[in-house]
Amino acid sequence: MVELEVQILALEREGLLGEVGRAITASGMLLLRHRLADDRHGALLTLLVRGQPRSKRTLDAALGGNERVVSYRIEPAEGDTMRPHFAASRQTDYVPPPAPPAPPAAGRHVLGGPPMPPPPKVPDVEATAFFGGVPARPAEPEVIEPLPSLDIEADIPWEAWPAPMTLPSPRRPGPPPAPPAAVEAPSLEPDLVAVDRLMRLLPGVYPAALPLVRAMEQAVVPGARQASLSLAGVRVGRWIADRQGVAGSLLRPGEALSKRGLPALGELLDARLQGGQIHLGESPLCGTPGRSGCVFYAGVLHGAMDPQADESAAQAHVIGLCCRALGADECVLAVAD
Repeated sequence: MVELEVQILALEREGLLGEVGRAITASGMLLLRHRLADDRHGALLTLLVRGQPRSKRTLDAALGGNERVVSYRIEPAEGDTMRPHFAASRQTDYVPPPAPPAPPAAGRHVLGGPPMPPPPKVPDVEATAFFGGVPARPAEPEVIEPLPSLDIEADIPWEAWPAPMTLPSPRRPGPPPAPPAAVEAPSLEPDLVAVDRLMRLLPGVYPAALPLVRAMEQAVVPGARQASLSLAGVRVGRWIADRQGVAGSLLRPGEALSKRGLPALGELLDARLQGGQIHLGESPLCGTPGRSGCVFYAGVLHGAMDPQADESAAQAHVIGLCCRALGADECVLAVAD
């Protein structure tokens, strides 16, 4: 008998434990303990199981063929202690500073706390070297203008006192000020770690790859979202073209679109060619208003149509015309000659 520790990463938590438990029972193993937690990467499930050594291969095959399982690990157990999950988000050891003391009550001046330390003494050599290049600013003499002499005995005319008061003219109501423009997140380079992890997990979930791309999109910082989706689309398109065996010599844009681009894109979602434009079905990457994900599908088309092209030119020939996230009825792409 052997004891194993199984760690599983899934996108959804509901019903995960029951489905995995049935796979463990079918492989001839016994579930001892489990731990299920939520993380920004997905649902993290850890199990301690016991059974025959030959049952490990059966359990490995069952988890590898489960569409809900994004990634998993099976390792020998270390007693009753569970290891940290391999997909858990990294935590920082930040300790907040102590709260400031409460202000004294009104009318009372209370001096408390340790005395202020004396200022540090700077050697004369260091002070001379630091301030030596700054010329001394000469002090300008203060000019005091004499007060005008007044003739006390002279009569002040009635027109000079009191001074006439002028009221400000009433302001006409105008249009309200325009609201400040929204500040967009700065454009950053693609998150290569997130894209590489997506490509490692892609063979285990294909063709249901869009939930995995959605999880990668939410994991990267907002400024790197567009660049990461574009790079991920190019690599996914090349991977699908190699899998279908259509990657080869260069073709004309129209022929490459029909033989490579559309078949690769059709593996992920509904895509049809109409009037020279590619119309996409409902996509989870374009469901949030203002957050278009069409750059990923443009990258898939480019990667499948021209697998030998440079990744930095992923948007050279594929153009996004409209998107559901920006108010259109559907997402439409076009391939420029």
